[in-house]
Amino acid sequence: MIAAPASAGPDDISDNRRYDQAAFLTAHNAFAATNLGWVYAQQKLSIGEQLAFGVRGFMLDIYQSRAGVVQKQCHTVRKQIKKTEKQCHKATKQNCGPVKKAERRCHRWTDHVCKKAPWPLNQLCKGVSKVSCGTVTVTKTVCKNVQYVACSPVTLTSWVNQQVCDGSKYVVPDGPVRARLCHEHDGKKAKDCPLTRNVERPLQSPQELWTALSAIKHYLDRNRRAIITIMFESYVDNKGMVDAQFNHSGINRYVFDPRKHDVSNKGWPTIGWMRKSNKRLVVLTGGGADGRPNNWDYVVETQYDLGKYGNCEVRGETEKNIKKKNVTLLTMNHFYPIAAGQPWVPVGNLSPSAINNYAWLYKRAKKCRESVGRVPNFIALDFVEQGQGLLLVEHINQFPPASFHNIK
Repeated sequence: MIAAPASAGPDDISDNRRYDQAAFLTAHNAFAATNLGWVYAQQKLSIGEQLAFGVRGFMLDIYQSRAGVVQKQCHTVRKQIKKTEKQCHKATKQNCGPVKKAERRCHRWTDHVCKKAPWPLNQLCKGVSKVSCGTVTVTKTVCKNVQYVACSPVTLTSWVNQQVCDGSKYVVPDGPVRARLCHEHDGKKAKDCPLTRNVERPLQSPQELWTALSAIKHYLDRNRRAIITIMFESYVDNKGMVDAQFNHSGINRYVFDPRKHDVSNKGWPTIGWMRKSNKRLVVLTGGGADGRPNNWDYVVETQYDLGKYGNCEVRGETEKNIKKKNVTLLTMNHFYPIAAGQPWVPVGNLSPSAINNYAWLYKRAKKCRESVGRVPNFIALDFVEQGQGLLLVEHINQFPPASFHNIK
């Protein structure tokens, strides 16, 4: 068993180390968290909570999707609810007039008797009216409330229908198409994120991308040493749509664009330069034409199914990059295609803590050094707070920069 080293902190990275000589704990599908209402989740913590824990890499799936239906589509339901309740009250309304008259006669008669009684009986008679007429009073109360009792099931049904109607504004897509955080299984065919909307995060509108960007921007504002990376799995073919989300979040001033800095020829900058220039956010994309730098131009990435690939097998899209000396980044995907860690999604007897244990992660990191000549920069996990992924990241970041790839 390999002993894990003491914690050094996720931002305790030397200024002299290049960006591609540093390791970052990375959250796979970081947006799909149980704390944000996801039923099928790959994380427990929200992005803000992940940042506080020590996550510095975020895998985000973005789709072109609308939000929810407009409120007017519920008007028909509300109108029917009121009509049903009105009909029930009308049908069960009682004629309580005779009972009220009987109650008044009873009180008049008992008051008349009490007035004629000798002292001290006339003093005791003050309560006789309520006692002797109690049955009539109860009858009147029952008569008055029959419609409420009889119609209570209708009222309850109406309330449920109202909630369903209100929920439908999320279930049924409507409104402007924007870049949203979804988890689908059929790529570009997943118009308006139906799986996310109805199954994985039911009765909730898919979040716009800017919500995640704002959380990251807020963290960068408060932590001047943090270096963060975003990796999109993108199904957005509209650069302007993604630009609008970045502009709305206010995060653009932190973005380091490897194309503008000619990283492919000049290499990645040092951590110190990124901190000093305040360009502390790297954004890469895979898939859509969303305008961000193409992930496959800068990264070697492993397969993501631990059930089939337990060593350092490389994804077909990046096999060509293994021999390219100017492609120095490595993403090590360490999770199953179906997220383990939830009782309704079992993968054998494995828990996230068992999957993310230090020994297994360390063993795979060494195999990557041996097979593709790179130590993982991005260690991508489900349920990042479980296991010891952060310790491995901190261990790797303690290597001298010159011997970064010589993991022992």
